[in-house]
Amino acid sequence: SDRQAALALPHELAAPQNRSRRVWRIAHEGRVWFLKEFGPTSWKNRWRFATSPPVARDDAERELLMTMALRQEGIETPRPVAYGRNDQGSVYLCAEMPGRSLRDVLLDGNLPRISGQLVASFCGDILRKGFHLPDLSAEHVFVRHELGFDHFGLLDLHNGTRRPPGPPPLRLCRRVLRHFAQSVQELGIRQHSALRFAVR
Repeated sequence: SDRQAALALPHELAAPQNRSRRVWRIAHEGRVWFLKEFGPTSWKNRWRFATSPPVARDDAERELLMTMALRQEGIETPRPVAYGRNDQGSVYLCAEMPGRSLRDVLLDGNLPRISGQLVASFCGDILRKGFHLPDLSAEHVFVRHELGFDHFGLLDLHNGTRRPPGPPPLRLCRRVLRHFAQSVQELGIRQHSALRFAVR
């Protein structure tokens, strides 16, 4: 029913903590949730959240609204469970999403070339549909194999913005590709494969 009740269950940090956010992995009776605790929203983000869609008061609400917008388009995201705010910041709770991060799949060498091309097309389609996700990377694209096909989903959406469909701005594309490069830099991706991915 609230943050304290969630953290009374067995939990652990799910990602390295940074100055503005903590993410807890909560496991209970065979089910898993993620609790994201955001610090006070910066003045830059308050301005951006108030002047660009989906309009939100804080980071957690922006994540919730971007999640709902993507789900309405049939794009898989973690299922929202709860949202709250207080003087110190905001809190967002979501259910675990099936599958594994693209980075983990690449690390195991289990992603065939054709699937890599499909991931690139999936990300390009997301941007062209007007979902501007500057944090998009191999850590934030999830892959699950079902009925002989790879299905893709997205997470970590609080920096996203909803824009009209169309070609994404070059600045956004550069940032996305930079984040993808950083998330796979130690995986030995061949330059040719990286260029094919960037083009798609």
